[in-house]
Amino acid sequence: GVAGMAAGGLEAACGEWRTMAALHRLEGAAAARSGSAADLQPNALVELRLDEIEALRDAALATAAGLLGCLRTLSLAGTPRITDRALVPVLESCSALTELRLSRNRRGGIPSPFVAPKVTDVMLRVLGASCPRLATLVASGCSRITDRGVCAVTGGCRQLRLLSLGAASKLSDESLKAVATHCPELEELVVSFVPAVSDAGLEKVAASCRKLRVLVASGCPAGSDRSVVALAHHCPRLRELRVANCPAVSDQGLRWLAARCYLLQVVGLSGCETVTDAGVGSLARRCKAMHSLQVDDCTGVTPHALACAAAMLPLARVSNSHSGLEPSVSPKELSVQH
Repeated sequence: GVAGMAAGGLEAACGEWRTMAALHRLEGAAAARSGSAADLQPNALVELRLDEIEALRDAALATAAGLLGCLRTLSLAGTPRITDRALVPVLESCSALTELRLSRNRRGGIPSPFVAPKVTDVMLRVLGASCPRLATLVASGCSRITDRGVCAVTGGCRQLRLLSLGAASKLSDESLKAVATHCPELEELVVSFVPAVSDAGLEKVAASCRKLRVLVASGCPAGSDRSVVALAHHCPRLRELRVANCPAVSDQGLRWLAARCYLLQVVGLSGCETVTDAGVGSLARRCKAMHSLQVDDCTGVTPHALACAAAMLPLARVSNSHSGLEPSVSPKELSVQH
């Protein structure tokens, strides 16, 4: 029964919930609330992953809210029928939550708004008020959220280390200013394909979030060398930078990056038409840990420059699948190296 699931079997049953019959069992959780607290043991479950269950509805999730008192990880990527109606009561009961994933954190692609839960600023306000320990929030593709929601959640969740807001098209630099003000521990930020993000917001983040290791700002056409130079000045721990389709990023920014962020491993520059062989050469000479470089549609970068770069980098080779470099060793070997 549900009591046994809550005592420990519930976590193992997550896989079963991928069928409609198992979802009905979750909806029946409300009936089990008549049992004693000792029987239910709601604190037993610390991780719940219900990814890619497109049939999951608010009613099924909301009825389990009382069983999730000590939940630390909740993942709902690919559940487009879930809304604030279910998430608000769940989050209000999860003060220990440290990780909320509402979508996949795909750094290189375009997040789809059609598969993310339909959440709004209401959910973000409750999250900020109820879950002060939150360290990871992945909300890419949640196209209904606005700057007000981001201000609320960053103001309450000041331990955030990973924040993914890609394709949240209503956001602007005001969200980034809130991140800069409230989240000094941030290590990874994804704001790809948010058209209103510009240098003004990215520079604020760079200056305040000096532990930043990953920044994904692809498809932000108002970003330029100013942002890249700010990152070079303030974020020496940077490991990954993706600024594809940011036409104002050029060799000048890459020279600053190479001079100061020598731990760089992954750089995405596809569609940055003013990047040339000189910029690629700067990175290859100084960033010896670099193993991935994407320069598709960078007409100023030649195959000869890529071959020369690969010769200088012990972990990279010229890619067979795209214009750029790819790892020359296995993922396991890469993890050992870094």
